[in-house]
Amino acid sequence: MIPLSIVELTRKTDPLPAEGKHASPPVVGIGASAGGIDALNCFFGSMPADSGLAFVVVLHLDPRHHSELASLLGRRTAMPVADIVDGTRIEPNRVYVIVPDKSLRVDGDQLRLSEPAEPRGHRHPVDVLFVSLAEHRRERAIAIVLSGTGSNGTQGMKEVKANGGLAVVQDPATAQFDGMPRSALTAGVADYVTAPPEKMPEILLRYARHGYMADPDGLAAKAAGAQPVLDPVLALLRARSGHDFRNYKRGTLQRRIHRPHGPCQSRGRWPNTPICCARTPARSLRWSRT
Repeated sequence: MIPLSIVELTRKTDPLPAEGKHASPPVVGIGASAGGIDALNCFFGSMPADSGLAFVVVLHLDPRHHSELASLLGRRTAMPVADIVDGTRIEPNRVYVIVPDKSLRVDGDQLRLSEPAEPRGHRHPVDVLFVSLAEHRRERAIAIVLSGTGSNGTQGMKEVKANGGLAVVQDPATAQFDGMPRSALTAGVADYVTAPPEKMPEILLRYARHGYMADPDGLAAKAAGAQPVLDPVLALLRARSGHDFRNYKRGTLQRRIHRPHGPCQSRGRWPNTPICCARTPARSLRWSRT
């Protein structure tokens, strides 16, 4: 069966202007709650400071107290780490941290803060970030779920995947609280499951260097000459599934073909790298532990 996301995406027009479309850096959204600080320390302690990526961290914070999270993370990385103020411009090789009692969204090249619409206890700040990240970064969006309780992040991660981005989840066996990682795994939205979090930077760097994200427009240009190759594939899909993709944009089809086969195929060549779980049904999901 053809994933619904393919059908939906091929019918959408690109809302971003052609000129300067990828001037902004790829954005890594990281969501966590209980037990998340230790996981974040492990992650940023292994993340190079010159990756070209921007990092946005959402952690469940007590709204009644000032957060020291930016200061704590600043001790683990050479990248500048700062609390977000409304309208902060996204720049590469920087870490942006949510402040207490705020909702956070990506809006173009900026980070926007707002008052939470839901009462305390019913908020899903990680989902809010991930959904906006999917909308504004598409294939240049990376969503990471670390230790935490509940299901926060799962719905937003689905949006990131549906728009062509990458989804990475901490192995529940290594999380202090496995609710958030396990929820994402049960939903079948994880591309990679890593144990422990310091293994994640290698995945991010390989994905960032892959042509699918580094030059998605280049893939679209190549698609112009790919019609003889694509036509038999589209004919087979039409015959086996009943879905007719002949009138869809070739550039979008080409990116969707590259998306599952590019980054994920490399998994067998990486030492101690967890398996790729992309598009794996929850009932058959398995992951390795390193």
